[in-house]
Amino acid sequence: MKKKRLLAALLICTAFSWQTGVQAAETIYEGLYQGTVTSGNGGVVFNNTGESAIVKASTQFINNEAYRGAAIYNYTGADLKVEDGVLFSGNTATGAAGGAVQNMGTAILGDNLIFDGNKATWGGAAIYGGSRDGQGSSTTIGNNAIFKNNTLTDAQSYGGAIYLENDEQDTTSFVLGTNSYFEGNSAYQGGAIFINE
Repeated sequence: MKKKRLLAALLICTAFSWQTGVQAAETIYEGLYQGTVTSGNGGVVFNNTGESAIVKASTQFINNEAYRGAAIYNYTGADLKVEDGVLFSGNTATGAAGGAVQNMGTAILGDNLIFDGNKATWGGAAIYGGSRDGQGSSTTIGNNAIFKNNTLTDAQSYGGAIYLENDEQDTTSFVLGTNSYFEGNSAYQGGAIFINE
């Protein structure tokens, strides 16, 4: 596994969990993350079960690459918060879904986000929302999000911008704010959004 960060500012701190009464690790991401490459999941952010991550306002994820979630991979049982005005541009999921973000846990994304020119193979070139192990997932996107020119590379692909998946055991919750804008996103089915139930 190889990771390359050209410019990044990362701060590790702790936050108190009122549910468990113990200290929980919280990672804060801020600045420019460009050109990170990994053969695994989460080109920049890999947020594992029980972990918490915050992406600060105006952070930029540009031209990062991973198997899933080229910028951010938020796993089952993890908590993710993305603040306003974050840019996801030119990120590529080389082997699966979630060209910019793959969420399997709980993700709250702020206002005025831009997803431009991200790529994945078969699902959600901008965002993949799914779940496993019966735990469910939740993805909330704020107002004024822009999804532009996100593309999927497989001949049979679904959700050019957003792919949401439920199965018999899991429930995927999704909320999209007002004034969202979709342009030039492409897939075999669901150029903007595809929901697989």
